[in-house]
Amino acid sequence: MEGHPMFSELKPVATLPTADLAKARSFYEDTLGLTVQREGMGGVSYAFSEGTVFVYESGYAGTNEATAVSF
Repeated sequence: MEGHPMFSELKPVATLPTADLAKARSFYEDTLGLTVQREGMGGVSYAFSEGTVFVYESGYAGTNEATAVSF
């Protein structure tokens, strides 16, 4: 498909829910030293090394044993 990247060329984004976005931001930014890449869509993205983590606030955080990933 012209103009669309191949699936193997896409970079995965770990998608993590949190019950308290302010507390999570403090952990990722102050404790781990990550820098905000982008804010929006109800959460915050952090880039590091070859990966990205998207943290978003959810009332369901901690209730699902699944792992989510975006591309």
